[in-house]
Formats: sequence, structure tokens, C-alpha cells
Amino acid sequence: MTIEQSRRLAAVEPYIFAEIAAGKQAAAESGLEVIDLGRGGPDLPPYGEALEELAVEAADPARYSYTPYSGSPRLQRAVADWYQRHFGVTPAAGCVPLMGSKGALSRIFLAFADPGDTVILPDPAFPSYRSAAVLAGLEIHTLALEPERGWLPDLAAIPDEVARRARLILLNYPNNPTGGACGRDFLAELVAWARETDTLA
Repeated sequence: MTIEQSRRLAAVEPYIFAEIAAGKQAAAESGLEVIDLGRGGPDLPPYGEALEELAVEAADPARYSYTPYSGSPRLQRAVADWYQRHFGVTPAAGCVPLMGSKGALSRIFLAFADPGDTVILPDPAFPSYRSAAVLAGLEIHTLALEPERGWLPDLAAIPDEVARRARLILLNYPNNPTGGACGRDFLAELVAWARETDTLA
């Protein structure tokens, strides 16, 4: 019996960081000295206080059960309080802890769009944006980020037809991979565009 991958999975492009890792490993195995300036992986141990607290919590039998579906209320309150202190905003929908940004990204696409819906993604963008959209079966419209514009997209350049169809637009600042930043004026423009087009931003 032959088990074939789904068309959705086959449509996902090779993950660039996996290809880079394979190239680094091949170079090292050939005897070259490799200085790794790649993706930002942790290479320092956590603070001692964090490890001590982890040991205490790991020994507590109350920790060995399923968590509530939306995470612990105590953690949700702590995250919301932190957000309020740093940004002056209380999240209206609460906070849902997830295991990393990639997992969160894929769940956002699955939660707010259906196969065949349109998502607007920046270009250049972190590779996982496209992979998550492809796996969710979404149509992708790319929105150029140009250095001449400080890596900010031209929202007016989005065709009306795309804006009508789009369920989500995904942008992040400070931008990955360009390092570009945005100010309040652009965020206000983005919010106004999203409200006008009924698009989740």
C-alpha cells in the first residue's frame, strides 16, 4: 500500500530553514568550519531563578492534569495585565496561550477563513506565513513591502476585488525579515482599511 501526502501538503514549498540547516551540516561534515549566523535559536541557559521555579512546579502533583481549554485564568490575567501596562490596552477577547507563533498562525487561518478564501500576505515575509496559508487551503494575494516606503505596504494598491474577498491581512512590525518598523499613523490607516473592507488584520 502506498500512502501519499495530501495535495495541500505537497503544495507547501520546502522550508528554507531546513534547507539551510542541511547545507550547514553538509559543510561541517566536509570539514569546513561553520560559523552559524542563521536563525535565532537559544544558546544560553534560562535564568537560575526560572529553573528553580520550574523544578518546584514540576514536583507539584497538581500540575499533572489537563489545563483548561483556554489556558489557566491566572495566566490569562497576567498576560492581559502585562499588555495593559505596556501598551495601555486591555485585550477585548482575552488571551489564549499557544505553543509558539507558528502554531498560533496556523490556528488563526483555520479559525477565521475557509478553504478558497483569500488572505493577504506581505512580501518579503517569514516563510511560515505562506506555508500556514497553503495548508489551510487559502488563496494568497501578496502585498509588496518596498524599502523606499520603509517596508510599509501600500494599502491603496490592494485591488478592490481582492479587498472584497480577503478574510485576513497579515502584517507584523517590527517586520520579520526586513527589520522595518511602523508608527501609529500606519496602524491607524491599517485599522481604518480593515474596518472599511471587513478584513481581519
